[in-house]
Amino acid sequence: MKPFRWIVVFLFLTHSHYVLAECENTLIVGWTNWKPYQYMGPKGEVKGLDVDLLKAVFQDQKCEITFEDAPWARLIYWLERGVIDMLPGASKTKKRETFSYFSDAYRVETVALYVRKDETFPIKKLEDIMNLPFLLGVERDAFYGKEYAALTENPAFKKNLEISNDNDSIYRKLVAKRIDGFLGQTVSTEKNLATLSILDKIERHPMPLINTGNIHVMFSKKKTPKSIVTMFNNGIAKLKANGTYDAIKRKYTSKTE
Repeated sequence: MKPFRWIVVFLFLTHSHYVLAECENTLIVGWTNWKPYQYMGPKGEVKGLDVDLLKAVFQDQKCEITFEDAPWARLIYWLERGVIDMLPGASKTKKRETFSYFSDAYRVETVALYVRKDETFPIKKLEDIMNLPFLLGVERDAFYGKEYAALTENPAFKKNLEISNDNDSIYRKLVAKRIDGFLGQTVSTEKNLATLSILDKIERHPMPLINTGNIHVMFSKKKTPKSIVTMFNNGIAKLKANGTYDAIKRKYTSKTE
């Protein structure tokens, strides 16, 4: 007969912990400043659509999770090496699938080209940038769609890229005229530009939106049991069925947030 294992549960919420301990190990969630999906609230708490979904799922499953923040490229590096368990807000790519499990999709994203206000560029599609003196700001290891990924294999396109470690740096480079434009996820970009009080200096270019597809949570193959992925998928399905998912989505994508 296997011995009983007593577990004392401490429930509290801080900027780094959300605890309901019953899983075998604490699960470490990577996050980066990416309003309204992941960001630091005014009281030092981690907030956002992705964060609330994770909290709701793992609270229901009585699991302990902690949050570790870093630039996106570093979070990818940590996930691959098993430093963290999961990373929300991720697009599925073949490279990432080599070291990650992916949850079921829980939202979709679109990307737009942003430029300084009142500046015009004859760009109808990304490849047009190759024929212009146009420096495009992008975030390291971010996914901007299959067209962008294919273009990065072309040296003529790559020479037009300015790669940064975080989006805030990209925004400031555009305002400072160090780049001519950048690619950004439509909802988060406009929320973050407003937070930085520079929304009046930057506008969306009329180039058609890029649909980057489904968004998932990535789980480290090196660190995280696949059973946790199944747990998360079941949890999201439950949240969608009982209306919690829609309530969280409305909270963070409304114009008043």
